[in-house]
Amino acid sequence: MILKKGFDGAQDIMEGYFIDASHLSGVGIAEVGFQQSSLRVYPNPGSGDFTVEFDLESHARVSASLCDLSGRIVQNLFSAELPGGNFKRNFSLDLPGGLYLLNLNLPNETRVERIIVQ
Repeated sequence: MILKKGFDGAQDIMEGYFIDASHLSGVGIAEVGFQQSSLRVYPNPGSGDFTVEFDLESHARVSASLCDLSGRIVQNLFSAELPGGNFKRNFSLDLPGGLYLLNLNLPNETRVERIIVQ
């Protein structure tokens, strides 16, 4: 899922809400004209060791965090200036089993991927 910043204040409308992942099916980014996210997480579901892969079109400041379903950040994963290209990062997460949301923050968008820890 991609949340775009800066189009008619839609980001401001979304503040104060969280994403209930149980209702994500049936609502797609293609329906509103955005490209599919280049954020991939595997293995998913997993036991806590995950690989996060993403593409950047150009140089950007990127940060990633893991949130629970209430929107609370449970772990900041990284923050870096990166050139354009394909990137892979491996993470070992020591979290209770459950559903989490990985947020990849870019200058003009936030990419979100569900992660299931078993």
